Amino acid sequence: MLQSLSLRKAFRTVMFLMACFVMTGCYTLKTVSTTTIPSKTEALIIHADENSWTVVNYSIADNFLSAQISPDTVKFKKARTVHIYAAPVSAVRIEGTTLTVPLTNVGKVDYYALNFLETAALLGGGAYLLISMIVGALQ
Repeated sequence: MLQSLSLRKAFRTVMFLMACFVMTGCYTLKTVSTTTIPSKTEALIIHADENSWTVVNYSIADNFLSAQISPDTVKFKKARTVHIYAAPVSAVRIEGTTLTVPLTNVGKVDYYALNFLETAALLGGGAYLLISMIVGALQ
């Protein structure tokens, strides 16, 4: 009975720690140019000073980035969004639902990429910790 209770406590602790690690994610911030935005991108988040807009259906032509402003209710996955930082805010033009930014005013383009090595190491370490706690509880 005591071993069973100890095993449950160990399992709960490991599951709590694994949930914490998995929720934080194993992503790495990568900086790219506007011409190398990943093809899997669903949305861009344009930042200009204190303002930000979530846009979809973007295109780059004639040294301008144009996109449609997305409704605030739409949520996108972290790995499928790209953050674009432009300055000054006066360079960002909004006409109806279309947002346009000159590429010369884009200072930085970032996105989060999944770090496979870190994720595998985290999961392997969690599995090792779980197995060692189970074996320790059974002895």
